[in-house]
Formats: sequence, structure tokens, C-alpha cells
Amino acid sequence: MSNSSSENLDFIGTPEPQPMEEPTMGRAVLMCGRCYDEVDAVYTPSCQEKPEFMFGPIGMYHCPDCGAMVLAGIPHPPVCLPCLEGRRIGYDLPLPK
Repeated sequence: MSNSSSENLDFIGTPEPQPMEEPTMGRAVLMCGRCYDEVDAVYTPSCQEKPEFMFGPIGMYHCPDCGAMVLAGIPHPPVCLPCLEGRRIGYDLPLPK
């Protein structure tokens, strides 16, 4: 039995996943887990909420510390710098008039 790429299938007839060409144009895209903006860098939030330790029928809920949507049993998503610092316009600060 050879180890050709055609034999590295999880299921018969299922091709290996290919990287996206559009719309990322070959670059990695980072997304803030709170405001969902595409950003250059994301950071670990300083929230006290640890959804990765919660299990059961909770499902999705808003982090009581920062308001990001989190999922029970999954680590808190990383956030962008404005969300980390609590200065995202429309989230933390009022919209300009």
C-alpha cells in the first residue's frame, strides 16, 4: 500500500480541504470574537468568564464581562485591541452624533 495523496482520505471520495483563495487573497484573516471585524492582531481577553469550563444545556451566551458571544465548553474567543481596551465605538462608547 502506497502513501499517495489520493489515499489520504477521511471518507471514500471525500477530497482533502483546500485553502480559500477568495476573498482572503492568500493571506490569513483574523476576526475579533466580539465585534467580528477583520483585524491585524487579536488578544486573549482579560474576562473572568471561562466558558471552556462550562458544560451542559447552556449553549451560546454573552460573556458577562465583555459581551462577546461565547459557547459553553469552548475557550473564550480572542478579541481586537479596541474591544480589549473597552473603547469600541458602538459597543463601549456611544455612536457619534
